[in-house]
Amino acid sequence: MKVLYSEELLKYSEPGHPESPERVRVIKEFLQKKEIGDFISPFPCSEEDLLLAHTEDLIKRVKENNFYDPDTPNIPDIYYYATLSCGSAIKAASLAISGEIAFSLTRPPGHHAGRNTLGGFCYFNNMAVAVKKILKEHGLKVAVLDIDGHHGNGTEEILRD
Repeated sequence: MKVLYSEELLKYSEPGHPESPERVRVIKEFLQKKEIGDFISPFPCSEEDLLLAHTEDLIKRVKENNFYDPDTPNIPDIYYYATLSCGSAIKAASLAISGEIAFSLTRPPGHHAGRNTLGGFCYFNNMAVAVKKILKEHGLKVAVLDIDGHHGNGTEEILRD
């Protein structure tokens, strides 16, 4: 299995916030201890990729750190980290299409980010960006299984059609 992972995504945090580097660090350590996965580094997605799922307005607000949401901290360089997370999802999807088993071990999460909204720790919707890119490039049918403990409202909004 290919595991998309970047140490870069451990570099940001908000003290006391539940979405922390530990969330991915402990999973990485478990996989390494069990010798599961071939770890590979992702690259940030392009703005063109983001536009498949998000508005120019949202992209600009995140890029310029010009937003406020009590659950979604305004962290320096969050645009970079969020595009790296989307790039990880895109690469995992691309590997899966080519027959590889792939897992994107990434943060920040994305399933609450809608076309023009962020929230719930989510800046861009990494899953929706990857799905939209697959649909554009390959025309495949795609199913999304969100196993989080609550509703992925942003993913539903973006992929509803």
